[in-house]
Amino acid sequence: MERYYAVVYPLGNKGKLTIRKLKLIIPGSWILAVIINIPEFIKQDFVEEQNPNYCIYDYDWPQKWMEKSFLLAGICIPMLCFTLMMG
Repeated sequence: MERYYAVVYPLGNKGKLTIRKLKLIIPGSWILAVIINIPEFIKQDFVEEQNPNYCIYDYDWPQKWMEKSFLLAGICIPMLCFTLMMG
């Protein structure tokens, strides 16, 4: 967020990014990141038989809507946010 303000307001951002806003933005971004990555944690599997042990990601979702919602939440919404911020 600070980088966004530095690019959009290169001569100074006094009053734009306050401590109060930061106290909302920082935990909010962490919470959103955890929520978006929950499906990744659920679908990840640990393989012990092969050497070395490693984690794999299973792309077969049990229901079709899960795949679409992951695509929307994991790719489309962040890209929209980046586009709007840079726009």
